[in-house]
Amino acid sequence: MATYVGNTASESEVEFKAGLNSRNMTEISVDGKHLSLEELRKHIKESPTIWKKICALGRYGTDSIKSKCEDKPRILDYLNTNVPAYPNPVEFHVSSVVHVTTEKPFQAILESEKIKPPSREFSWWSLAINQEEIKSAEKLYLQNKKIEMAEPFLNMFTTSPAFHPKSRYGNYRFTFPLTELMELYKEQNCEGEEPVLRVFKTMFYKQEIVYAVLIHSPQDNNRFGDLPLLEDSRFVRYKDGQIIWHAQAISCDHQFTFSEDTIETQLNVRSLWSPTYYVWDNVCLAFHLPFQKALKIPEKRLVEALDACELHMSNLVRSQDPSVFANAKEAVDNLKKEQEINVIA
Repeated sequence: MATYVGNTASESEVEFKAGLNSRNMTEISVDGKHLSLEELRKHIKESPTIWKKICALGRYGTDSIKSKCEDKPRILDYLNTNVPAYPNPVEFHVSSVVHVTTEKPFQAILESEKIKPPSREFSWWSLAINQEEIKSAEKLYLQNKKIEMAEPFLNMFTTSPAFHPKSRYGNYRFTFPLTELMELYKEQNCEGEEPVLRVFKTMFYKQEIVYAVLIHSPQDNNRFGDLPLLEDSRFVRYKDGQIIWHAQAISCDHQFTFSEDTIETQLNVRSLWSPTYYVWDNVCLAFHLPFQKALKIPEKRLVEALDACELHMSNLVRSQDPSVFANAKEAVDNLKKEQEINVIA
């Protein structure tokens, strides 16, 4: 979460905030709203102050995120792109979430048996979308369109980092069923009451759009009561232990396009001569863990949930050293072997 310049958005307007997040990246956001791609494009275009707020941060390299044509953030260039036809929206039902980190925070988590924010009050988790969930989303998409398709097609379009097995955040990945995480949070931070889910904000960077969901204790309703409940979001819902995400931009580099043949009731997919770069969206969950609160998880369960992952080409760790992944994999493998030996013993 960033330190911001700007005011909170009211119901009748969209007020952009500009801040630097924990990775010193420029982060622009609108509190209490999940804005569509078209709404974002419109409001960024019309905002007279958004670039001034970005410049006021004084971050080195600000010009690298500036639009090529005007005093606006670079994401407007992507939003204005004439993108080839692609599946939109696509509904994903996601059961698991991931928390990815680097070596030192990983070691701190294992030693303390706690997952907690290092310096701020929110623990951030991303969706862990597996191949079965992509297949289910494809089936649902075809059913809604009343189209028959013999060959799988959705994997041609799910090319954004939201679907990639590699990570942008580190080499140590904890994956938990959302139901398990919510139960832990309920028991440890909500005094046994059900957690409250709210529309936290829409955040965006140079190409990425994030729909943030806030999860907090009912005891904090006074603090967060101005934020809408998650039921008000058009793009994210929580039902039966799953996040239901209506994705609007599943490709960051469009290499295929498609057309619907209404007579033959099928899709025709074809490759493009060159990729078209566009925005991509995703969902993040922010568990509110203020002061000394944490998600307490026994080491055995942490190791079970752990795997080593390679860094994505566009990672935010600013590293491409292959030895880092090799070291992480060795450390994770050793932990799992040690745990197996302890079980046998």
